[in-house]
Amino acid sequence: MPTARILLAEDEPITRMDLAEMLTETGYEVVGEASDGWEAVQMASQLRPTVVLMDIKMPQVDGLVAAQKIVDRGWGTVILLSAYSQKDLVEKGKKAGVAAYLVKPVREAELLPAIEIAVARQRHIEQLEQEVLAARAEVESRKLIERAKGTLMRLHGLSEEAAYRQIQRISMSRRQTLAEVSRRILEQ
Repeated sequence: MPTARILLAEDEPITRMDLAEMLTETGYEVVGEASDGWEAVQMASQLRPTVVLMDIKMPQVDGLVAAQKIVDRGWGTVILLSAYSQKDLVEKGKKAGVAAYLVKPVREAELLPAIEIAVARQRHIEQLEQEVLAARAEVESRKLIERAKGTLMRLHGLSEEAAYRQIQRISMSRRQTLAEVSRRILEQ
């Protein structure tokens, strides 16, 4: 069963209603509906949908500009909808980082696979972001440990290996991570 939170951004109420009905009947959750690009950006920042279905030609803020903002901020994966299949619009969509470009009228047979691919892309992006955060945390921990080793070496005349063993012993005896022990050493 599909599980994606979808924000619809379409200025034509009837098209928006048809899309919302098609999506909910298929099992997707429509978390919001926007009638212009600015509203879509605001809603995406608050709702954090999995996918944003965005019309290109919209009032206030153009769909391409809105899509770029949403993608750049990581507020969801965007699928562009347009009545036009002009090559320059497709190129602008690619540059904006959208997951798909569908020409209206959109059929269910085209929309659902595009959403599933967009959902998979968004989940992959989220996984990569988590990996980057974990890697940054690991680098910061290693920096702390290296600085703490340097401090112990300087204050107590220890070798690098002996300083590291001391941090390890304290870590095991206090049941704290090496980074926590290193932070306390540096604070003292």
